[in-house]
Amino acid sequence: MYQIKKASVIGAGTMGLGIAGQLANAGIDVLLLDLPSNEGNRNAICERAIERLLDEQQPGLLHKDILNRISIGNIEDDIEKISESDWIAEAVVERLDIKKDLYRTIDRIRKKGSMVSSNTSTIPISLLVEGMTESFKEE
Repeated sequence: MYQIKKASVIGAGTMGLGIAGQLANAGIDVLLLDLPSNEGNRNAICERAIERLLDEQQPGLLHKDILNRISIGNIEDDIEKISESDWIAEAVVERLDIKKDLYRTIDRIRKKGSMVSSNTSTIPISLLVEGMTESFKEE
């Protein structure tokens, strides 16, 4: 049986943040990445996302102490850390070019046997994996 001990979620918007929160709820350590901020703290986008998880008006974490399971970063400074993950969930903007560029980076970095998934709602998987390595398509 495949066991997920660590996951990465790329994209800290509503969907990516929700995925990260539920993985943490399930006892899985999560790395949440997004674009770097152009000014000040480069992880500001993810920091603001985590603040949304703490908002009692928003669905998110079941218990505040689960927050320590989520670490944050940005895709320029911290993308190499996805190599530690058993599952990498992509939840970025619905643009094929952006997703494919990200997938090429993920495929180069990820550990053998790790799963990669997309949170796409409009782009066929066949287009997303077109031109990718066979191991990427299989896993």
